[in-house]
Amino acid sequence: QLKRFSFWGLHGGKINRTISYPAVLDMRPYLTSPRRHSNNSIYDLYGVLVHEGSSLQFGHYFSYVKHACKHKEGSWYRMDDSYKSKVDLETALKQNAYILFYARRYPRTESLVQNDSEEDEDSLS
Repeated sequence: QLKRFSFWGLHGGKINRTISYPAVLDMRPYLTSPRRHSNNSIYDLYGVLVHEGSSLQFGHYFSYVKHACKHKEGSWYRMDDSYKSKVDLETALKQNAYILFYARRYPRTESLVQNDSEEDEDSLS
């Protein structure tokens, strides 16, 4: 979450300062070795939540989301109440973001996924 609101006593306001954020977030420079050499620290942006309005009490929220299907990989959409429109990545990256959503590119090994699947099957029986 990005700090977009400030409060002074009972009053507050929205912070509209431009903050740039990447489509690919590489956390390796901030890690100690040996994790620095791992690909497990690369994250892809998949959602941007935007607040449009002057304060926390007033305004409208909408989002930009990346399509999850393989055949539409890279497609971005603006979701605004019951309206959906296709946008490009640059549009999603130029927003006055309130919350950014990233997913780890290489989340887990196959053995961990198999173990989780076995546990899920056990919990269903």
